[in-house]
Amino acid sequence: MYDVVVVGAGPAGSMTAKTAAEKGLEVLLLERELEVGVPDKCGEFLPSLQEMRRLAPDVSDLEGLFDPPDFCIVNRTKYVKFVFPNEVEIAVPFQGLVIERKLFDKHLANEAARAGADVAPLTRVVDLLEGGRGVKAKNTDGAIDIPAKTVACADGAYSLIARRAGLPVSRDPLDYGIGYQYEMVNVDHDPYCVDMYLGEDIAPGAYAWIIPKGDDVANVGTGVRPPYMKE
Repeated sequence: MYDVVVVGAGPAGSMTAKTAAEKGLEVLLLERELEVGVPDKCGEFLPSLQEMRRLAPDVSDLEGLFDPPDFCIVNRTKYVKFVFPNEVEIAVPFQGLVIERKLFDKHLANEAARAGADVAPLTRVVDLLEGGRGVKAKNTDGAIDIPAKTVACADGAYSLIARRAGLPVSRDPLDYGIGYQYEMVNVDHDPYCVDMYLGEDIAPGAYAWIIPKGDDVANVGTGVRPPYMKE
């Protein structure tokens, strides 16, 4: 029996697995996809470690998430520009990192494995065992039960495991967003500036973005709140 089963190998899950393994616990990290970090569901923009220390001075252990290795970083930005519906633009100095999420997530999962955690891809958790003492899952061999003393939910905002455990999970559609993003080339844009576009005509309830990944490559996308989709 594992001490801890972590459901979901995103950044939160991998960091949880790594920390628990470093404490000497027997840890299993489960990921439903074949490849950790794929598909990417992120604009791939992070505050730099310097900015996070300024924004959250009382939080320790920021290095693991906000100081990724160089091979994960594709660009370093210097500004965030907010573009308002009345065409007012405000550029704010802000040191940021643009990363390749598929590399970053793999790096964190590898760090968990190096700390001693077992990592199991292509394993989809479908329920908790009775009493929450582990999980029911499906992998390439079929249905399996994985007993554990503790289950950590890191399976997303609308966590199946949290719901199965009776933990509060919001069902308010305003608490969720729907996004569309493409990695585009031939983008004529300042590579040091992240653009955030606000306004009901562009992204009702959320924002649109241009996040430069290099001289002419950028993540371009938009998000909306579900109640405003018809607009």
